[in-house]
Amino acid sequence: GISQADAERVFRAAETPTLKVTTRNIAKLTFKMYKVDLETYFRKMHTTDGLDQLDIALIDPDQTWPETIRNYEPYRAVEQQFPLQFTAPGAYLVTCAEETDAGAGGYEATTFVLVSDLDIIFKTTKQDTLILAQNMQTGAAYPGIKLLLSDGQKIFAEGVTQADGVFHQAFPELKDRADLRVFAYD
Repeated sequence: GISQADAERVFRAAETPTLKVTTRNIAKLTFKMYKVDLETYFRKMHTTDGLDQLDIALIDPDQTWPETIRNYEPYRAVEQQFPLQFTAPGAYLVTCAEETDAGAGGYEATTFVLVSDLDIIFKTTKQDTLILAQNMQTGAAYPGIKLLLSDGQKIFAEGVTQADGVFHQAFPELKDRADLRVFAYD
């Protein structure tokens, strides 16, 4: 079966994303990639957690490709890094499934893959929020980044980083907040 399929980290736009897959008794896999509209998901769920639990069985994948397990041996666990067939910045769900002789799928694992040069640091008090956006490829400030601020139940503010990559604003909603979630996107 497939015991693990994990992207392990955020990939930068200049690199090829990879997926670490651990299998046993599987010689061939089929990978499927689905583009995800992460902004729409965050607006609905107020988090990016749980993406890999979405039911995508009835959706046509944006891309499909086969892979073969190197050094396959029956009953032996094999861990292998697979380069993914896309590099454009964005959010993706990737499934890897056992390819059987009958053509029917067997074991399957799904993981979330993020390709982005954007990172943010944010600090908040009971009165205001300070957000710094940075392009991790260049090291420069990242102006024009759109921001959604949520308390976990509703989006209470939207904003944009300035030329210096900074967003700073006071919000009355911060006074009694138990949770603050910031979604940043370009």
